[in-house]
Amino acid sequence: MYSCHKNSYLQSNFAQIPPGIINRAVQNAWDDICCIDEHDLDPAFNRLTSEQPCIPVRNVDPTRRPEGFGKYAMPKLRRELHDKDTEVVTAALVTLCDLTHDPERAYEAINLKIHERIVNLVTHELSEIRERSAHLLTILAGLAAGKEAIVSNQLLLDNLLDNIDNESPEVRIHIASCLETIAQFWRTADVLVANGFIQVLLCNLSDRPEIAQIHLETLKHLMYCDGKHIAIEEGGFNILVGLLERDEDEILTKTCELITTLCSIKEGRKLAKELVILPELNVLLHDQRETVHTAAAEAIMFCTIISSEKIVASNIKTMPKRLVQLCKNKLNVRTQMFAIKALTNICEHPLVRKEVTTKYYHDVEGIQLSEDVEEMSKYKSTLMSMLKWVPHSKEDLTVGRNY
Repeated sequence: MYSCHKNSYLQSNFAQIPPGIINRAVQNAWDDICCIDEHDLDPAFNRLTSEQPCIPVRNVDPTRRPEGFGKYAMPKLRRELHDKDTEVVTAALVTLCDLTHDPERAYEAINLKIHERIVNLVTHELSEIRERSAHLLTILAGLAAGKEAIVSNQLLLDNLLDNIDNESPEVRIHIASCLETIAQFWRTADVLVANGFIQVLLCNLSDRPEIAQIHLETLKHLMYCDGKHIAIEEGGFNILVGLLERDEDEILTKTCELITTLCSIKEGRKLAKELVILPELNVLLHDQRETVHTAAAEAIMFCTIISSEKIVASNIKTMPKRLVQLCKNKLNVRTQMFAIKALTNICEHPLVRKEVTTKYYHDVEGIQLSEDVEEMSKYKSTLMSMLKWVPHSKEDLTVGRNY
């Protein structure tokens, strides 16, 4: 970028003037410099730094400066959001994104109702403006007041809903991030559920991996109450089971967590029985990625609550051995806890209990527990009591047939 002469910026813009004249003129402009630099007349060596400001282009657009100044910056940028020149609008959005990272300026933007000024920009014909508008909403949604301000505008919610499947991937990922941020607050999450966001998000889980995992995280926030029933009614359980065939660890982990959430209610466990998902979860249980097999163990723990799933688990010969292996992982308390409780559930079946008692009893007895959770000793004690249980009557011997 720099020439081998001093004052390279001036020399590049005034090539018709000899370099020596420029150098002497600059030196004369400094009152406190009296000596003559040896490089004023001869070209200098290539320098690592320059004495002139780094301006990479000749024509600098003042509307694209990254920062606003003073207390009048935010009102001026608010007016520029509806300028006729799209470059001015783009510059205003970029500057607002830079400014609102400061919470004080973000609250100022919310009080000026800037989120209402960009309602129509979310559906602008230029993808650049749509992308930056969604990014600005994501930043504002980082504040509780910003979340409530966004969901209080019905037209803005409708525009966000329409842009979930936008043709531009950059716009889609910013819209997804905005919705995920809004869904983190239970009060605004209820508004998203009431406006039908669960149905639309379920239909867009086949998007790019980085976008799909954000949608899954958003659905996780929305399914804490009535969202579970809405997801099941809209066929969400079948969609999630289809995602178990993908290979991305983040998607597999979040999908198993959502299946766990749905299996926490009666309707979800019934669907898990009808779709026979335990064999697929068993495949993920043997995955070497820690997050994946931990989430799979949690899903198995909830699925095997009902007796019919215990019978299905008894036919999966590799599941007990793998669960015993995961029970020994004291370095990950979540993995160990889910594995112990899942193994306790399936050991209620006589055949599984007999196999574990015969082959892995000493392994289970020697499990070293994590000290982070006090209840771990209780979970292990319940498992050992299940393995030590011995039937005393003919009815007890045939209890497995009544599942």
